[in-house]
Amino acid sequence: MGTRLLTWNPARWPWGKLAAEARLLRNGEVLTGRWGCGNSKTIKPGDRFFLLRQGRPPRGIVASGWITTAPFEGRHWDDERRKKGIPALYVDVRFEALLESERDTLLGVAELTRGPLSKVNWRTQISGIRIPDDAAALLENLWRAHLADRNAVVHSREVGAVHEGEEAPWVAAANESELLRRITVNPQILGGKPILRGRRLAVEHVLGMLAAGDSQESLLKGYAWLEAEDIQACLIYARRIVANERIEPLLIEQP
Repeated sequence: MGTRLLTWNPARWPWGKLAAEARLLRNGEVLTGRWGCGNSKTIKPGDRFFLLRQGRPPRGIVASGWITTAPFEGRHWDDERRKKGIPALYVDVRFEALLESERDTLLGVAELTRGPLSKVNWRTQISGIRIPDDAAALLENLWRAHLADRNAVVHSREVGAVHEGEEAPWVAAANESELLRRITVNPQILGGKPILRGRRLAVEHVLGMLAAGDSQESLLKGYAWLEAEDIQACLIYARRIVANERIEPLLIEQP
């Protein structure tokens, strides 16, 4: 699953219910909606999204959540294009966090220029572009810290048509992203190979021990600091590599 950048320009769509919907989310209500995704047809249910406010200041990340449907056509949100019979492409979304852009401090675009985030076109006029995995991991960390500093409510309740005993696909995707943050690289440790949580244990070594027949329990006993989630992160990493997905662990420099 990937991470997408959806866009919103108040000059083109005022979002009159923004304050009320942000309050609903803060009060623990489920908030879902439909959002334009430009021409992006490769979006999948379970993809993570961040919503970028554009146009007049303030400009920055105003919301986050999960995409719950594949792209579909609908009546265009722009009056002129709608009159001409031109459709628009949409996805349904479930919001995790939503800031009141006229009251709350957004995660400003000026804070989104360091490291891998510099590869993202924060001035894009196209909604639905993919955020590279390494940039998405860093953005997740910045966004979490931003919300925590403001005591913002992060909504994670599962919703949607999910069979009993199953996990919602967008929650599973979020869990994978969380687990993959455990894998980092440091040029000064093991030659820059992917490692676990900045320690001198390479992902390939964990996978090699599992392939040799070592059990998860034996690995956990052999490394007192190791957690079951670390091993799961290694397996997710390996699966994505085999599937030819582009994975770039978070770069951590030594102080």
